[in-house]
Parts: sequence; structure tokens; C-alpha cells
Amino acid sequence: MENEPLSRELGPQEALFVELTNESRGGAQLISFVRLCDSVTVEQLCRGFIFLHRKHPMLRARIKMGAKPSWVCDVGFEKVPLIIKQLNEPLEYESEYLWQQNQFIDIENCVYGVTLHVNVNGEVKWVIIVSNHAALDGRSIMTLFRDLDSFLEKEGSYISQEPKPLRKSAGEYLHLAGFKDVDLFSIQKSNSCRRWEVEQAAPIEDRKGYSILKLMPPEVAEALSQTAKNWGVSLSSLFRAVAVCAAQSMPTFPGETEIVVTLDIRGLCKPSVSLDEVGSFSATANLCVTEEMLSKSLKSLAKGLDKQLRLILNKEAPFAISFDTHYEFSDVKNFAKMLTAESTVFPSGICVSNAGNMKRLAGELRYFEIESGMVVQTHAAHPLMVITYTTSRNAIFVFGYCEPLTSHESAHLYVESYIKLVKSLLVDGRVQ
Repeated sequence: MENEPLSRELGPQEALFVELTNESRGGAQLISFVRLCDSVTVEQLCRGFIFLHRKHPMLRARIKMGAKPSWVCDVGFEKVPLIIKQLNEPLEYESEYLWQQNQFIDIENCVYGVTLHVNVNGEVKWVIIVSNHAALDGRSIMTLFRDLDSFLEKEGSYISQEPKPLRKSAGEYLHLAGFKDVDLFSIQKSNSCRRWEVEQAAPIEDRKGYSILKLMPPEVAEALSQTAKNWGVSLSSLFRAVAVCAAQSMPTFPGETEIVVTLDIRGLCKPSVSLDEVGSFSATANLCVTEEMLSKSLKSLAKGLDKQLRLILNKEAPFAISFDTHYEFSDVKNFAKMLTAESTVFPSGICVSNAGNMKRLAGELRYFEIESGMVVQTHAAHPLMVITYTTSRNAIFVFGYCEPLTSHESAHLYVESYIKLVKSLLVDGRVQ
């Protein structure tokens, strides 16, 4: 029928993110902090969100449960949770993140919620979005705010634009491109890297996700990019090597470990997915760090990680996800229960994501600064998550962890070690 809402079945990774969130009471939800850099009212922003909601089908999505869940894109903006908070003093990031992680998004009703922090003059100073990672990834949040920035710049000229179509799941596009995958829902993982011990095992109800934000001048990212170029590796591989080296400061570091890499796969898909699209276009790869790799220089470690990833990108090794659209949802539910269950070890190693250069993804923004984004870590899939990206104003480093599985002391020791390594690279480009 002509008026039938857009819909499709969830891909296996999307289904897993939904179940991880449900099993861990909000774990795997993405919390994004966006600062206003110009005067905007609540009414202006709401008009902008209504425009975005009409344009991008995943913003209108909800889950229809069944033998295999489906996206149904029929949610009006008026059904999206909207919270307005009075801001009488500077926003305190860590405490606000703790509050936001309790804003559970019921995926059967909608995929995101919005909080606006407003000053005494009625101007919005912060926009905070809590979204289900199955529907929106961090790069999509950047795309949304690029669209919103353009709308505010030329309000009214976008209303007649046609809504975008609903795309297939990312896994299907990777499958069409010929990439290898693995059985995502197999309980036994094939790699031989040793597991991290938790510092204190805890059930879901006793876990809290924390996030630490570090901002540096944009020149930092430019200098690190030049160092990576001199080493013959990608900037992302340099960040992964720093993440591993910093982890050696933690009391539970296992020696040989695993790096879980999240990748923007839009350019790898067949056909490629435009940067204008909004959805979950991330995939994961598992890289193993051996004791031999750890015994060498940071440059050598970065090269080793870069080489492993290239095997995957060259279709000689598998991604760490399943592309099989014939998956059984019962397998997904069991796998999510296994990942989130109380345990003495983490299923995976550190998760590292370099979201890229905001200028490339969204251009110069007048109204907004993407200050931070972090996934709530109560799913307990890994001991730490590190997200990096750059804007026109900052090099941004965000660290996520879960207490008591990883202690406050250990997490802050890790961050200090990480930032110290970054600053050492700025001095001479070499860390032995």
C-alpha cells in the first residue's frame, strides 16, 4: 500500500545491539553531547529535529518483535522523549553522563531521546542525545548535526526535500562486497588472546557506566596524523597502539590481549553508502596483540596492528560479525545473555574507535560542536572503550568504563598513561 510505513528485518549485528541494550539495562546505548556555539531557541531546535525526523527513516524507527525483529519507521517526533533542563552553571560532563545512562530508550517505541539544557535567556546551550546503537552510530550523530546546522542556517528551504529510503543492514552491504565474516553467535571465540580479569564481578543491577572526556587543541590531531604518515600507518592504527601501551599501566592487564576495532564501513559497502545516510554503519574487527609485539616500539606495534587490519580489508581475514541474514533470533538472545552475564573475565579486549575528522564528515559547523560521544559500558563486553575524533575546535579523546568491573582508580590511571603517551608523540614523534 502507498501509505505503508518503511520496514525491514534487523540484520544480525543490529539484533545483537538491541539485545545487549535490553539485557544490560541500557548498556550499548550511545550518549552524545553537543555544545551550542551560537544563539538557538528551543523552538528553533524542535523545528530542526522535526525536519531531520522527516528526512531520515531511522529516526522514525521502532522495533516490531516477532520470530525475527523488524524495523518499522512510523514514529512521529512527538513520541520521541524530550527533556528540557535549566542550566544555571557550567555542565559537569561526568555527572550528566551518569544521569543520562538511566534514560532507557524503549526500542519498541522509538530509537532516541533528546535532552536540551537551556540558560536563563531561553537559549539552548547543550543538546544531549541518547540513542540505541543498533539504529544510530556516532558518525550518524555527526551527520544529523551537519543537517541541523544547515537547517538553522537557511531555515525553511529544506522542508520540501523528499525523505530518504530505508537502507539494508550494513552486513548485507558488506556481504555483497565480498567481505569474509564469522559466526557471530558462536560461544567459543577462535582467537588465542588471553582474557582480561574483571576487578570485581557484579550483576547488571550493580554496574555503573562512566565516561572521561579529554579535549586538546586541533593541532594535536594534525601532529599525530603527520607522525602516523611518517611511520607508514593509518592514524587509527597509531591510536590503537597507544591504547594498548597505556593499558599496561592497569593491574589486570593480561599481557597478550585483543583490540576490538570499530570501523566506518560505508566506503567498503557495495554499493557504497553515502555520508548523507543515517543508521548504524559500523562493523568490528578483532586484532590480537602478542607479547612479542608488546616488547617492541610503539611504531612497530602500530605497524603490526595495521598489517592485521589490512588482511581484513583485503578480504583475506574475516570481520568479527556475521552477515548471515538467515540468523536465528534465539541465538542472538543467548549470545547477548552470555556477553552480559556476571563473570570473572571480560569476553573481549579494549574497544578502540577513531570516528575521523569532523570537517570531512560534516564540514565547518556554525551552531554546534560535537563535544563527546560514548557507549554505555554496562554490557561488560570489554574493560575499556576509547573513542577519538577531531573537530575544527578540538582533538577529542573519550574513555568509557564500568564500575566495579573496572575501578575508578584503574580507569584514571589508564587515561593518564594514554594522554602522557600522546604528549610524548607530540615532542618527537617517537616512543620506544
